[in-house]
Amino acid sequence: MPAGLTASQGTGVLPGGGMPGIGPVHGLVIPVSLGPRIPLRDDLALTREFFGPEPGTAGPTLVEQMRSVSGGLFRPSFEVLPSLVDSRQNVLSASPSPRQLMTFAQAVLETVAERTDLSRFDNDGPDGIPASRDDDGRLDFLVLVVESDVSFPSVTLRQDFTVSTPAGPVRSGAIHVLCLSRSEVADVRPAIGLWLDALGLDPGERFFPSTFSRGISSLARARLGWLPVEPVLDPGTAPVDNGKALLFPLQDLAAGAGFWLVERDGDRVFVSRVARKADGHFFATEAHTVRPGEGQVLPLTRQFGERGSRVVVRWPEGAAAPEAELVSVPTRPADPVPLRRQ
Repeated sequence: MPAGLTASQGTGVLPGGGMPGIGPVHGLVIPVSLGPRIPLRDDLALTREFFGPEPGTAGPTLVEQMRSVSGGLFRPSFEVLPSLVDSRQNVLSASPSPRQLMTFAQAVLETVAERTDLSRFDNDGPDGIPASRDDDGRLDFLVLVVESDVSFPSVTLRQDFTVSTPAGPVRSGAIHVLCLSRSEVADVRPAIGLWLDALGLDPGERFFPSTFSRGISSLARARLGWLPVEPVLDPGTAPVDNGKALLFPLQDLAAGAGFWLVERDGDRVFVSRVARKADGHFFATEAHTVRPGEGQVLPLTRQFGERGSRVVVRWPEGAAAPEAELVSVPTRPADPVPLRRQ
């Protein structure tokens, strides 16, 4: 496996993440409504539509979607606090800066700490007891939902600060700010992006193109330990089993620096060309889908393209499963330079 692709097969925390991709996590949602009006989505509505474990009125909640796409390995749960209302005019600008959002978030959290013991949301240790010795002193998963008349980008604030609680001070940890505009239909993709950010994934690792039938990418699932991955090094044909992926290293890059990832999900095969970045994260440079009756050729070298070593993905019409064939073509040695007579 490429070094650094996963953190202990998902049981560890990726660099920059706040929690592992496998296991339970109990998060806190703080809703704040801006302006002198009744919140459009109160705590009950947010639980029902986004953060609850049961299907919402408009479809699966975020919790259900994350459990489903992880195969039940990532098990988030949330407590949504009663909505706060900040009736001040222009408390946040139409395009708030990170510094302005940080000042606002700190004021909100200090207000909440006066009413709620936040130490019970520091529960990432193995004993399952909040604020015990095996916890890290930070809130595990904090989402600040801001309802406003105008929309601004949802962001993660990484500068944490200390909050007083009856059990002692805790750190806020990263604050994931989710903006819900009153004038627009709620889009779950930014919220899922914040969740994947909390798990340590870069923007280029998280999603397929928006035209794909599934949002979260094969690369994201592999990095978080949700997708079993089998490297293929030897020429030959291998089945692409449902719920699994094959990894084919690129032959013109250093070991672990690039590969094709071929994942089957039901009646679709997702194909991703992945490169490793200098900072240790990865990036999908191409993404395609293959359906029954289709095929795809995946070059393993940029120089020779489909004429060189390659992977041929086939899914013949009527076949029960697709297959991937690794075709290895030896690099032809350079022609000898003829000696010139003196």
